[in-house]
Amino acid sequence: MKKTYVYILLIVILLIWFFFFKKNIKQEPYHYKISSWQVIFDNYIPMDWIDIKSFSIILDWPEAMPSYAKDNNNIYIENSIIPWANIKSFEVVFFNIWKNKHQAPYVSKDKNHVYFSNKIIVWANPKSFEYLWANFSKDDKNIFYETEKIEWADKESFITLWGSWAKDTNNVYLCDNIISSEKPDNFIYTWIYALWEYRYHSLDCSINKVLTWDRNMSYEEFDKIIKNQN
Repeated sequence: MKKTYVYILLIVILLIWFFFFKKNIKQEPYHYKISSWQVIFDNYIPMDWIDIKSFSIILDWPEAMPSYAKDNNNIYIENSIIPWANIKSFEVVFFNIWKNKHQAPYVSKDKNHVYFSNKIIVWANPKSFEYLWANFSKDDKNIFYETEKIEWADKESFITLWGSWAKDTNNVYLCDNIISSEKPDNFIYTWIYALWEYRYHSLDCSINKVLTWDRNMSYEEFDKIIKNQN
């Protein structure tokens, strides 16, 4: 008999908790937890500066993409404010690849600016801005890598390759660095560079060494060049 009372009491406690506490917490997929008094990002970062009454989520994915939210005062990327963002015209940038629409990592815009994370891409025109691949982007006049304008890039011939590699008629680029000005038309991103990236962590983007390679060079020859320059 006592066990029955204990079970009933536990059930009552659970029901009370569910109806009076649990319903006051709204779990939005996947990074923002919203209650009537607070927003918590990733379950441990309180966003105490937000306006809880007007707070809403713009975009929130379960995958490794940044989340966006807003209130009456600010636009947020994850738990950080995007300064100067225009709330009414703000939008997350998407791009098409393999006939599918994807979110451009950390890229957004409004009627006045284009943003990478919470920084303005200073020279970018939001009306003509287009995300390309691997943090490369362009507008009607310029090529960009993250927030930097690539001053020397030829817009008409510029193409992205794989990873953070790109080329135009004049140069081969890793991020916003010129890697080679020799035979850019012969440069093809292949398993040779893929192995190099894996082995030498070249995606640091900080290398300034000039590399020459064309499609006839073997991996052994290329590896020897890299070893001599490291």
